[in-house]
Amino acid sequence: MGDAPDREREFAAHVGGSARRRIESRRSGRSILSWFGAFGVVGWSVAIPTLAGVALGVWLDNRFTGSTSWTLTMMVVGLVAGVGLAWTWVRREGPWNAGSQGGPETQQPERNAREQQEEERR
Repeated sequence: MGDAPDREREFAAHVGGSARRRIESRRSGRSILSWFGAFGVVGWSVAIPTLAGVALGVWLDNRFTGSTSWTLTMMVVGLVAGVGLAWTWVRREGPWNAGSQGGPETQQPERNAREQQEEERR
């Protein structure tokens, strides 16, 4: 019960931060073209490492003959690396980074009013 004001303060800070980010976004004039640019960055972040992996795999297949398909192996390695790069970029540039809070998985979901009322009754 003693931590209810703390939760209210945290909730108010979260809502205030969200409102500030929304206002800043509207003031900055982000257009649909900027979002297409972001999609392009994510796409190239996946495509380039994947193609580099394929190129390395083809070179390894030509250099070392055997039953292992280095092309497929390196393509998967490049794809995983590219997805990791894209995920890192999205986490760094995402809208949740305007404040000091982490990404969506690090933020605690707020309880709804019914849960809070039930707890206060106890």
